[in-house]
Amino acid sequence: MQNRKNNETAYRVNDQIRKKHRILISTAAIITLFYILFPIGLTSFMSEQNKYFLPLAWGYVLVLFLMTWGVGIWHYFFTKLLNRKLDKRSEQTKAGGGQ
Repeated sequence: MQNRKNNETAYRVNDQIRKKHRILISTAAIITLFYILFPIGLTSFMSEQNKYFLPLAWGYVLVLFLMTWGVGIWHYFFTKLLNRKLDKRSEQTKAGGGQ
């Protein structure tokens, strides 16, 4: 009975680690797409002769700044929450409790 509870707890910890990795990879992919592919699309869509080029460029820079801070803050709090859950599960496993 005790071994089964430990296995269930270990499985839940492993599941939390997978979730953390999934979030990390998806966040990295979103940032990469936004920082690399969006400017390429913007430059192919816009030309310097367009009257909205400069305001759109400044708007893009502002959005980059806000997105960088937003993703950083979101990632910090999300991983903090996941780490708390993982620590709680590992403490339960060390104590021998399954739930």
